[in-house]
Amino acid sequence: MKKLVMPVSTEDILDLKVGEMVELRGVIYTGRDAAHKRFINAIENGEELPFNPEGQGIYYVGPTPSKPGEVIGSAGPTTSYRMDDLTVPLLERGLKVMIGKGKRSEKVVEGMKKYKAVYLAAIGGAGAYISDSIKECEVIAYDDLGAEAVRKLKVENLKLTVAIDSEGNNIYEEGRNKFMKKDFSALSLELHEKNRGKVQMSSKIAVKDRDDLSIAYTPGVAAPCVKIHENPDDVYKYTLKGNMVAIVSDGSAVLGLGDIGASAGIPVMEGKAILFKEFAGVEAFPICLDTNDVDDIVRTVKNIAPVFGGINLEDISAPRCFEIERRLKEELDIPVFHDDQHGTAIVVSAAIINATKLIEGKNIEDLEVVINGAGSAGIAIAKMLLNMNVKNVILCDRFGAITEDYEGINEAQLEMARVTNKNKEKGLLKDVIKGKDVFVGVSRPGMLTKEMVKTMGDKPVIMAMANPTPEIMPDEAKEGGAFIVGTGRSDFPNQINNVLAFPGIFRGALDVRATDINEEMKVAAAYAIANSVSENELNTENILPMAFDKNVAKNVAEAVKKAAIKSGVVRK
Repeated sequence: MKKLVMPVSTEDILDLKVGEMVELRGVIYTGRDAAHKRFINAIENGEELPFNPEGQGIYYVGPTPSKPGEVIGSAGPTTSYRMDDLTVPLLERGLKVMIGKGKRSEKVVEGMKKYKAVYLAAIGGAGAYISDSIKECEVIAYDDLGAEAVRKLKVENLKLTVAIDSEGNNIYEEGRNKFMKKDFSALSLELHEKNRGKVQMSSKIAVKDRDDLSIAYTPGVAAPCVKIHENPDDVYKYTLKGNMVAIVSDGSAVLGLGDIGASAGIPVMEGKAILFKEFAGVEAFPICLDTNDVDDIVRTVKNIAPVFGGINLEDISAPRCFEIERRLKEELDIPVFHDDQHGTAIVVSAAIINATKLIEGKNIEDLEVVINGAGSAGIAIAKMLLNMNVKNVILCDRFGAITEDYEGINEAQLEMARVTNKNKEKGLLKDVIKGKDVFVGVSRPGMLTKEMVKTMGDKPVIMAMANPTPEIMPDEAKEGGAFIVGTGRSDFPNQINNVLAFPGIFRGALDVRATDINEEMKVAAAYAIANSVSENELNTENILPMAFDKNVAKNVAEAVKKAAIKSGVVRK
C-alpha cells in the first residue's frame, strides 16, 4: 500500500497506478456540486477560491451532522459524476487529487491526463469508517450550504483505491473487461460438480458417546415429543421449525430458462437457500416438486408444512402461481411468500420511494406509473404501488394497456384492470407512456426506446428489469432524458435485486412467528430498504443500498416485525 501525504507533487501523482491501494494523510477539502458551481463562478469572475487548489485534493462529500464528541458525522462519498461538468477548471489550476465513487466522464479523464491528476475511489456505504479517519474538521466557506459547505479536513490512514490514474487508466473499464472475460457458466459447472451442490445439513450438537446419543435420540428424544404432543405450539420451542423456510418450486419459470422441470431447478433453489443463510441467518431447504398441478402442489406443501416456519414460493409460472399462493395463505398458519412477485415489487417500490425524494415537488401520491409486463411480477408491483397510494398505474402487455376488454385477459389481469388505469387509456406502450413519471419494465429487451422516454413527464424514472438485456439500456434512456435509471444488472447503477428483500422479510416474520406476510409488512420492508440509503449518499446513481450490505436485512427484519405486531399477525 502506497503512502500519500497531502499536498502532493506531480511526481507523487505519476507514481500512482490504477488499482493500487493508497493510505492518505494530511489536509484535504470537501466540495459537492453546489460548492463546485460557486468555485466556477469565482473563477469566471476573477475572484479567489476558498483554497488554492495547487497540489490539493477534494473529497466529494456532504457529511451528516456530528454527534456530541465526534469530529464529523457520517462522511460517505458522493457519486462523482455530479461534479464532472465543473471539474476541469480546477484541474487547470493544479488540483491533483479527487476522491469519490463512481465513474468519471471522458472530459474529466482527458483533463486528468493533461494536467496530471488522479481519482481515488472511496468505499460507498462506509461513511462511519471514513469518519474515523477524519481527525479535524473546519468549515472554511459557503456555510450557508449546510452539509455542502466547504470543509478543511485533516485525515489519517484514509484507505483509498486508485480508480483512474494520471495516464487515464480506468479501473471501471478494466474491471468490467476482466469481469466480462470470465466464463461464469464454466466456473459454475466446476463449482457444482466439485461440491455436489451448494448446501448440506449440519448438526447443531455433537454425538460422541452413549450419553450424547441418549439425549439427542432415543430414549431422551421422547420428552420433547411428548411436550409438543401436549402443546403443539411447543414445536417452535423444541425444533428447527422457527428458523426454517421451504423454498418450493416446480421448475416451470426458472430465471431466463423457462419451464425446465423440478430437477433442473434444484441449483437455483440451492442458491436461494445460501442467500437466506448468508444474509439473515435463516435456514432454508430446496423443495422441488415434480408436478405442475395446482392441487398436487398445494396438497404437498400443506403436508410438509409442520417442519417449516415459512414457505417461499419460487419460479412457478403464472397464472398458477397466484392460485397456489392464495390457497396456501388461506390454508396454512405460517407465512407464504412468492418472491418472484412480492420481492421484486418491494425492491421496485423502494427504488421509486428514493427516486421520488430526488425529484423536487413530487410525492409518491403524484406519480403516474406504466408497468410493461402484466405477469406475476408486474401485477404484484402494481398492487404494491396502489397500496402506497400512487396516483395512477397502467399495466401493459403484448397488445398494449390492460383494460377490462383486453384481448386474452386472464383472471388476475382482469382483477387489476378494475383498479388500475383509472382514465381507461388504450393503445400500445408508446401511446400510454406519454406524460407519465415512471416506467417499470418486467418484460422483454428493447420494449422502450429513447424516443418514448422523450415523451414522458419531467425527470422520468426508468426501471428496466428484463435480464440479461433490459427493456432499454441505461445510456439510451439517459439520451432520451431519463433522470434515474435502474436495471436488474449488477454492472449498472441502481440494481433491482430481490436479495435486498426476502432474507430480512422472512427473518422478521420468523422472529415474531407471524402467521402471514401481509401488505403492511411489505410496505414496511420497502421503506426500510429505501431508508437504508442515507440522505448523504442518496443520488441518481445510488437510490438503493448495495446487495452485499447486510445491514439492509437487519433493517428490513426490524420493520417487518413492527408491522406484523401492529397488524396483528403474530403469535408472540
